[in-house]
Amino acid sequence: MATNKKAMEKLDREYENAKKAEQAIIEFLRVWVAEDETAAEKVLTSKKTVRGAYAAMESYARKNSRQGLNGKEAWVQVMKYFGEDETAADQKLEHGLMYACMKAEIEKWRPYGKDVPEITTVPATEVAPSESKAAPAGGFVLSLEDLGL
Repeated sequence: MATNKKAMEKLDREYENAKKAEQAIIEFLRVWVAEDETAAEKVLTSKKTVRGAYAAMESYARKNSRQGLNGKEAWVQVMKYFGEDETAADQKLEHGLMYACMKAEIEKWRPYGKDVPEITTVPATEVAPSESKAAPAGGFVLSLEDLGL
């Protein structure tokens, strides 16, 4: 069985009895494991649990006299708990892991009662000048030219 799959199974087992804050940590860890080859081994480290990661975050916040941590600080502490170097954790978050987490969270949400339309973009070079002045439904377009600027 692949290490990645074992790590995901461990996270699934912990999710069953996790509190809401711990579930958020599990969601983060799932993305980390999916994005980073070494993360699965760190998550599988014996005696390392999501509850322990939450306690480490909480302890860090208390030591630093804070009410809470911002997202990046929290995830750095989680990664540190699982054995990632703090500087490396910070860099991984800055270089795509945080984006992957946000993207995974956004993909869970859909407009209520509506199908999600596929969004397509048209390069500006393909828009005819007459089309660029067209008013959107229920609104108007005001350009700098209209203002005499």
